[in-house]
Amino acid sequence: MGVVRFTMPIVVRHRLAPRGLTSYIGLGTPTIRRHMPRHALPTDAELEILRVLWARGPNTVRDIHEALGAERGTGYTTTLKQLQNMFSKGFVVRDSSRHVHVYGPAVDEAVTIGNLVGRVVDRLFAGSGAELAMRALDRCPASLDEIAELRRLLDRQSRRER
Repeated sequence: MGVVRFTMPIVVRHRLAPRGLTSYIGLGTPTIRRHMPRHALPTDAELEILRVLWARGPNTVRDIHEALGAERGTGYTTTLKQLQNMFSKGFVVRDSSRHVHVYGPAVDEAVTIGNLVGRVVDRLFAGSGAELAMRALDRCPASLDEIAELRRLLDRQSRRER
């Protein structure tokens, strides 16, 4: 599912790694693949952290905490604890080879968002993606560019169904 590439060397020991984490150590940059269980979805706070990591790539706890901003109202240690919990859940990977720990996303953004949307569609709209789209557009009108993209998507879908 998700693939994370770090530019720094990472060593992940299998017996210490979170469940489902596989490491490939060799020449070049290690690639770590993480398969997120379907039932494991990030909380709102975890999703905020993942958004920072998806946008910026691997970062230190301090950088992540500062990116989240002061309006969040949490301390540095809260951000650190959330990252530690996310590591144990398999949402992030950690490079602890240096004095400062660097965290990176272990789950793919598109897959995670797809899983979250799928859960909303299943729970609130009885599996109807069209109902979700209509409600979303009713609440938050789309721009002309977004409407054009939606038309292209609907055209592609109607061609597939023929």
